Amino acid sequence: MLTPNNCLGPSDALTDASNRRGTDATTEPDALLARLLEGLTGHQQGVPNGTEGPLQDYIPFPFLFGADGISREKDDSPPEQVCGPIVIQRLTRGATGHDFGLLIAGITLDDRVISLSIPASRLHGDPSDLARVLADRGIRVVPSKEKALISYLDAARLLARQRGWLTAQPRLGWAEGSRAAFVFPEQVVGVQDSVFQPERANRMSESCRASGTLAEWQRRIALPAGEDRLATFALCASFVAPLLRPANSDSFGFNLYGLTSRGKTTLLQLVASVWGHGGDPGADGLAFCRRWNATGNALESLAEEHNDLPLPLDELGTFRNPAELGRAIYNLAGGRGAERLKSDSQRRTPRNWRTLILSSGEISLGELMQQNGQHQKGGQAVRIFDIPLPAAGLFAGHALVGQKIRGLKQAASECYGVAGRAFIDWLVGEFADHHAMGQAIRARLLSRTDTFDESSPEITRAAQRFILVEIAGELAAEAGVLPYDPQAIKAAVRAVWATWRATIPEVDDGKRAIRAIGEFIATHPGQFPLATDVDRLPHSVAGYYKENQETGDLYLFTETGLSAALGDISKAAALSALEDAGLLYKNDSKRKKSKHFVRALGKTGRMYFYAIRASGVDPSRKNGGLAVSNGIFDTGRDGDEDTSSAAPNVPNVSDDDGGDVF
Repeated sequence: MLTPNNCLGPSDALTDASNRRGTDATTEPDALLARLLEGLTGHQQGVPNGTEGPLQDYIPFPFLFGADGISREKDDSPPEQVCGPIVIQRLTRGATGHDFGLLIAGITLDDRVISLSIPASRLHGDPSDLARVLADRGIRVVPSKEKALISYLDAARLLARQRGWLTAQPRLGWAEGSRAAFVFPEQVVGVQDSVFQPERANRMSESCRASGTLAEWQRRIALPAGEDRLATFALCASFVAPLLRPANSDSFGFNLYGLTSRGKTTLLQLVASVWGHGGDPGADGLAFCRRWNATGNALESLAEEHNDLPLPLDELGTFRNPAELGRAIYNLAGGRGAERLKSDSQRRTPRNWRTLILSSGEISLGELMQQNGQHQKGGQAVRIFDIPLPAAGLFAGHALVGQKIRGLKQAASECYGVAGRAFIDWLVGEFADHHAMGQAIRARLLSRTDTFDESSPEITRAAQRFILVEIAGELAAEAGVLPYDPQAIKAAVRAVWATWRATIPEVDDGKRAIRAIGEFIATHPGQFPLATDVDRLPHSVAGYYKENQETGDLYLFTETGLSAALGDISKAAALSALEDAGLLYKNDSKRKKSKHFVRALGKTGRMYFYAIRASGVDPSRKNGGLAVSNGIFDTGRDGDEDTSSAAPNVPNVSDDDGGDVF
């Protein structure tokens, strides 16, 4: 089990050394070098013991190594200081023969031994960039000596070739290949001689850390959270992320929404504490939890950083481009970023990831999209599920709720990261490779398929994702990480499923289309003048209303009118659903449109329209597809509406289209 005392590791964002040394440590060059290398040997990254060697194996001519660090000899003048004590311990390269780099060991200004792995390409960029990276991590670099630093590292890497190679892992999560090996910033579980070496510096090596012990995390976080079903569900969901790849599942997530001060951010902090720093994202720069306050491109970068880990995102309402929210949901769940070019017009390798998204906000995704003129598609609704919080918030009915929540928040910022590492240790020990892990997960999924609700493919897909949360909780309990019994996990997941099913939007695009058309008619009655009118015509129309006793009254939608009514719902899905429901009038079997005479268009007023039976979409009709008759829809026409022409088999487009899959 990983503890803070063996959390040393290489990354482009430094990690603390195993021990802080006192100021009385020896400063003799050989002893100083031994101290540097001692702090980097025998750890999980696979650096073998006994790599200490004479100075000439590490320090190239004309550089010197002493108590103040690295200096360079100059003819007829004293040596000039370059930087603090740093050496190249090993060289790195990617599994495919690319991604070459350097594993650097250094002593910081506050006397800590740290390490970082940097891409070799950093030696060929702006020298100041590398100097800033080292300086930010506490290693002194003398101003104006940045080029000398590059020269030193370049010469030192020639000496480092004799010490063998480490495998560079460019991102966190499961390493490439069939073998189960998981990359953390400070170690790679399951393989030796590997290090985390990100292409670009990022915050994950600081936020994806471990502190405290598993027993402490269980006592202070898991057990108190187990008193609330939604908190239990959130912790189970946090263990889903590393199961997505072996389960061959796409990314998905949950948006927890409700009034302010109900515990939404606390839930995200609990999720974050499984894998990293559980601090409040609004107050702690090291927090594993992030905020929605980003562009779509920045979200892609965050998702890649959280590959095979959960991505907690707080404050949905702060998303920079709310009009692009629907696209952002598809991109996050799709697991692949947009195609982009480099500055030299060469194609950049697209970002890719698998993650479990945990979001929070005061309103649902569907509501926020609607506020910004978007329709939530069925596919979006089952990629990130909107889960309302109870009106009373977390731990409703419990005594001293505020004290309990404050205790959880403090615990999440003090004891974190150990549960996720224990879970990965168990998975790697339990399953030899991803294939065996995937078989075990799929077997559990298949054993429950007979309880699925088959009302629609979308609902079945949603059920599988909730059951994956249940399986993740069960595995974490079997690993000895979650102190919950299987029945408690099952009850929590099914309670959240029932909540989602009770508030579910229509996920079938065809039914949503019929509903959207009805709502558009109800809110835009003036845009459908009678087809026989020639006077009092509106400035713009979405179509016309045609009274016809033989066919039943029809709404004649123009192309632009139907597009406006549907928004971003697929027109093909809409027309197919209308046709299946008997709501699309056609007088030509080869066309979706039918030809009608509209007097306002003049003598040649016969044109093609999408003719939709009014009885199926007009909310003022008792037999309409919306099953609503509340008198609020007024077309301004005199006389009673004729409902005798209602189309047969008009579907009831209500919110409830199936029972509980569990």
